[in-house]
Amino acid sequence: MHCASCDGVLDDALILVCDHNLCLGCAANNMEARDKGYVVICGRCGSITDVDSDSAEQLSTVTPVNGHGNLNNSRPSIGGVAANSFAVSPPPRGTVDGQRASNSRLGPRGSFTLNSSGGGGSGHLAVPSCGQCARGVASIRCANCDEDFCEKCASLIHRRGRMVDHHLSPIEPVSTLPSLNASRRTTTQPSSQLPVSVKMIRTCPVHESEHVQYFCLSCEGPPMCSECVMRSEEHTKHLNQVFLLKKALPLARSRIEELQRGLASRLGDIRQSETDVDQNRRDLDALLEKTKETIHASFASLRASLDRKEQELLSKAESKRVDGIHRELQSKREKVEAVAIQMEESMGMNDEVATLASYSEIKQQMNSLASREDHVKLSGGRMEVVDSEAFERRLGEVRRSIDGIRAFPDAILA
Repeated sequence: MHCASCDGVLDDALILVCDHNLCLGCAANNMEARDKGYVVICGRCGSITDVDSDSAEQLSTVTPVNGHGNLNNSRPSIGGVAANSFAVSPPPRGTVDGQRASNSRLGPRGSFTLNSSGGGGSGHLAVPSCGQCARGVASIRCANCDEDFCEKCASLIHRRGRMVDHHLSPIEPVSTLPSLNASRRTTTQPSSQLPVSVKMIRTCPVHESEHVQYFCLSCEGPPMCSECVMRSEEHTKHLNQVFLLKKALPLARSRIEELQRGLASRLGDIRQSETDVDQNRRDLDALLEKTKETIHASFASLRASLDRKEQELLSKAESKRVDGIHRELQSKREKVEAVAIQMEESMGMNDEVATLASYSEIKQQMNSLASREDHVKLSGGRMEVVDSEAFERRLGEVRRSIDGIRAFPDAILA
């Protein structure tokens, strides 16, 4: 697309009622203030297009061109946001001079009004523009798409898939009511001057000369142009899910609302799960502390029991050892007493042979008692155990077993 005034390649365009396009710089150059408002004069055909106050304010922020169709400043911004592309939109369907007409055929969507006889009291023709390219005059209407097309766009869009079965019908220009024209002449400027508004038109990132107009509810990808729709094998498989942006928007919004409800529900579930997990963690911490206290108390009780058992075993071992020593001493005492009695008896004998024989026997018994190592010694009234290696070994084994049992709970707690 090129500017009708400077012939420069259009990035931001102002589409006039004469179907010519002006870059924003040329539009700013050609904008004039009139009694009733602002107008933009086409640099090629001289037609006049009314511009509303908001559009005029936006154009006033554009630096005029330097004579070569280029802006002296960067792309204008509106409300602090850089604009992609601007175009002039004709009045809405069924309106004349911004007012809703009683006849729905007056001023169809995407149309602009031209003076068919150059002025006076003659009728006006509502000429629709193509809803696809926004450049050509619409001559065909699709009842299924609810859109007006020029012949080129209609044949391009409705040549494949289910679009072939759409119902197409020719469009005839409709004369407007004289009363409305008379009212318009008394309140507004000539009929070729219509209020217009600036709207944003985004170009396709793949096909830069085309505007994005469609959205696929099946793929749910970015908005696309007609070339993307027709040249994609994926989209041609579900053309019934490809809608114009204005029709796809409410459907997409309903899906967004459904996703929001699902997300809110999911978020509530996650928060409840977090609460449950926190409560379970607190319960587990309390149970762990209680278990530790129980283990400590159990091992303390076990240590006390082991200490008592150790004392009991040691006491029993000492008692048995003392009993054994007592029996041994008693046996020795009895033997010594028997020898003493025998010695007394031998001393009273008058028979030398019997006395000497008794002496010999007593001597052998004394030697026998003296040759055996005593297991006890009496010293100062205290009894000491001698030659008790077996007893000491057994006692050491018992103590080592007790020490191992004592160390067992400490190893577990560590």
